[in-house]
Amino acid sequence: NYSITQLARSTNVLYNGYIPFKVQKRTTPTVACYSLNNAKNYLTNDNGSMNVGVNYGSISHSGFRVYSNAGGFTQDRLVYGSYIADAEI
Repeated sequence: NYSITQLARSTNVLYNGYIPFKVQKRTTPTVACYSLNNAKNYLTNDNGSMNVGVNYGSISHSGFRVYSNAGGFTQDRLVYGSYIADAEI
């Protein structure tokens, strides 16, 4: 598990929505984010919304983008969670 702490730019997008991997993967991985209460494909919004559903984009050997499904982030507030990137061949 790797931590995510990002600032929300809007209700759908993080300021730095690109999450780089610490080590480049040999193949494009599958990615899953987890909220602070360990719900898969969710992150935690610091306004009290424990589970904000997320989608992924631009998944590559070096990282991925994460954004809210339907306006779940609160602008200018932090979003927390973790992710796992599985590049098992």
